[in-house]
Amino acid sequence: MKTKFLLPNKWKPFGWVVFIISTIIIFIRFILNYNFLEIRITRISIIDMGLSGHFHFFTVLKNENITDILISFLMIFSGLVVAFSKEKIEDEFIRQLRSESLVWAVYVNSILMLICFIVFSGIAIMGVLTFNLFTTLFLFIIRFNIIIFKNKRDALHAKQNKS
Repeated sequence: MKTKFLLPNKWKPFGWVVFIISTIIIFIRFILNYNFLEIRITRISIIDMGLSGHFHFFTVLKNENITDILISFLMIFSGLVVAFSKEKIEDEFIRQLRSESLVWAVYVNSILMLICFIVFSGIAIMGVLTFNLFTTLFLFIIRFNIIIFKNKRDALHAKQNKS
């Protein structure tokens, strides 16, 4: 069976580099609350809601800090590249593992979100929703790669025990 919609394996190393760097920057920026990087541009926004709470359409935002947008874009894009690039050997086990890991990630993320809706309130829930943009993809990547690593390790131990 040919796997559809997967990216070439050669994209995976690039995806890993960008994913790790953007994850570290997001961790430093949001968890440690340290703003060491600022990229400012003037851009057009189709829909903007200022501090007043009113929507504005087709506005020009001058000297806007787009660092958060750029880093979030890079993390999601590179996470998709890492998660959905073919493995060197794309067999039935990998296809099954990819499917199971994706379902597992959706379940775990949904449970975490339900817990967060009970525990957090007010403006804090906006932070939870922001991190929700990354968590399903992040959980999928972690589970998929841990199981592949364990499988390779077990195969190596079995091969060493045979000889």
